[in-house]
Amino acid sequence: ASVEYEGGRLCEVGSVRKINFVKGLFGFLFVKEKLVEVDEEKLYVKLHVIEGGFLGLLFQDYNLTFQFSEGSVKWTVEYKALTEHKFPDEVKESVCNTIKAVEAFLLANKNEYGSCA
Repeated sequence: ASVEYEGGRLCEVGSVRKINFVKGLFGFLFVKEKLVEVDEEKLYVKLHVIEGGFLGLLFQDYNLTFQFSEGSVKWTVEYKALTEHKFPDEVKESVCNTIKAVEAFLLANKNEYGSCA
């Protein structure tokens, strides 16, 4: 897996990141997300998925919101589903795995991505 940034600073509203996955590990090869809200004091981030991921597979449109606290992450998904089916458990598992993959990448590259400052 790898993470690429396009436009803007790492934690700047409007910046875009692309997370590439190994051989479609989650049923897709990548997800491209735009940072739409960030509050560094409250440790809150909201992303809008603009390409890849579950876009077009399960969802017409979706946003991911992460609220970080010591030792935990609360995340929510706002979405327009393509079908009337219940939110699948594999999506929940996929998001958790994505968070872990991004965390591992950022920890391994903390000199480059260590801070939003």
